[in-house]
Amino acid sequence: NPQLLMYGPVFTVGQSRSCNLYLKDSSVSSVLCRLKFVQ
Repeated sequence: NPQLLMYGPVFTVGQSRSCNLYLKDSSVSSVLCRLKFVQ
């Protein structure tokens, strides 16, 4: 399984190319989720 470092205060996942983790899947919304680092 490949690993991806999460960086910045918010990490986005979705179909939009502006997301940190781009999913090339038409069934996924443009921004599926936002992960926020909380300490």
